[in-house]
Amino acid sequence: MRNQNRILFIFVLLTTGISAQQVSDSARQVTSGQAMGELAKDKENQVAKSFETIRTDAKLPQLTRIKHRDSLEQHVCTVALTGVLPKNNIGDKTAIFKSVKPESISTELKQVALFDDFKFKNGNYPRYSVAVWRTTDPQTGEPIYWVGVERYWSA
Repeated sequence: MRNQNRILFIFVLLTTGISAQQVSDSARQVTSGQAMGELAKDKENQVAKSFETIRTDAKLPQLTRIKHRDSLEQHVCTVALTGVLPKNNIGDKTAIFKSVKPESISTELKQVALFDDFKFKNGNYPRYSVAVWRTTDPQTGEPIYWVGVERYWSA
């Protein structure tokens, strides 16, 4: 598992256009025992509850939560490891942001929760997933959380 994380980390760095020297330095830090972070399932539940509260308060239809979405978890992990947000990190159906208190209602979470363009037709009910990745601030040692929320159509 540790080797898979290193390979994924290096692949992501290469595909995001970061120089070979930065990849080498990053890989050296990871292999020297620097914490790469971890999923924070307890925080995911808190973010999901905040997401649902926003929608309830706005009198919007509730969405079904997908408890585990590999693609979202990998995306949030990549952002957490590189510290680089994608250019379009906040949109109508996706938000990725950094927070010290992910359970609090942020502007980014509100934006994705309040988007209501999905139509309930033909049995295709909208769903959403949350991924929270915990890392540590190198200067303060305090936890930092990278939060990803994405909305999906049903299969």
